[in-house]
Amino acid sequence: MNHRLLHSLLIGLVWLAGMTLWAASVQACGERQARAPHRVVVTVPLSRCEEEDMLLPGRRPALYAVGTAGGSYHPERAPAVLVHGLSGHPSDLADLAERLTGSGFQVYLLFFDDMGRRVRENGAGLADALVELSAHLGTGRDFKLIAHSAGGLLARHALNLLAESGKLSRLGTVDFYAIDTPWHGYFGPSDRTLLGRLRMGIARPFLPDGIEDMRAESQLFIGDPQSPSAVLRAGLLRYQLPSTVRVHLYFAQEGDEVHDYTEGLLSQLTERVTAYYASHTSMRGSPQLQNFWLALVSSHSYFAFQDELRGLADRGRLSPSAVRSALLRYFPRLPGDHSGILREQPDAKRPTLLSALLPMLASNLSVR
Repeated sequence: MNHRLLHSLLIGLVWLAGMTLWAASVQACGERQARAPHRVVVTVPLSRCEEEDMLLPGRRPALYAVGTAGGSYHPERAPAVLVHGLSGHPSDLADLAERLTGSGFQVYLLFFDDMGRRVRENGAGLADALVELSAHLGTGRDFKLIAHSAGGLLARHALNLLAESGKLSRLGTVDFYAIDTPWHGYFGPSDRTLLGRLRMGIARPFLPDGIEDMRAESQLFIGDPQSPSAVLRAGLLRYQLPSTVRVHLYFAQEGDEVHDYTEGLLSQLTERVTAYYASHTSMRGSPQLQNFWLALVSSHSYFAFQDELRGLADRGRLSPSAVRSALLRYFPRLPGDHSGILREQPDAKRPTLLSALLPMLASNLSVR
């Protein structure tokens, strides 16, 4: 037999064996349904799904539909895509998935290797998965994209990539809800300097790939001038999304895993914003503060926030307390800590994430 033909045959057999093993492991988490993405609908409690087994060959991320109470799949329903955070699991979003399903949405969950692959790699995988899902559902469908923690970073990167490639036009309006996402980024060697890059080169073998892009001055945040991609050249929050994407930001009241505008270095934001609108002082500060400000500026609520502060400044009534009050209204801090914000909280005295989110999600819900 020709050696080249034998080589191709062996590769094909290995691929087929891999696909067979993948299909068998996926079946443990759901039931086969020909119409669903990857022909599987998740029907068991999410905590019983081994995320490792749900990845596509090559450890690529995959979107799976979540079945209703009877295990059915409803592609005609409005799609809601959920993305968990770093060192998390799709079961973290179980309460939200259940409420969304009960409210008439068809929920899709992203399974991905959060620690073993970089944010930008998983973001590219989500972008591919959204294009595939759009083709499956029909071009022009509106999407709800809800991401927790670092899932918000990879979701934003996915939207950037789709916008750059022109594939975002295959989707309708995308409402992107980022829940307690670390837009500020964390401390670590800076990719801006030679010394920082050398330090990162030394540290890289000892760090999980998933946290490399989480640094405030990683190339993901600050951009890479040498990249052929406009998205990577600009940086995560400097790439401008089209008006068909609406970004909504929510933060947790408790815990310090992710900072908001009331905590740590970011608490300086109130004074900086006051000066920015009162005397047109440029927005300066640490890389974390700069990143966080860019996240606010790119949100759907920023336009109303900006108009209110400009109006106060024109009337001579702008103050740090007025800025803080506006921040709390336009970028809510909701009950719970970093993970607790995702769960039902019947004893909460203030609106919870679920009670605040569902009316907004349902405002343009269309169930066919």
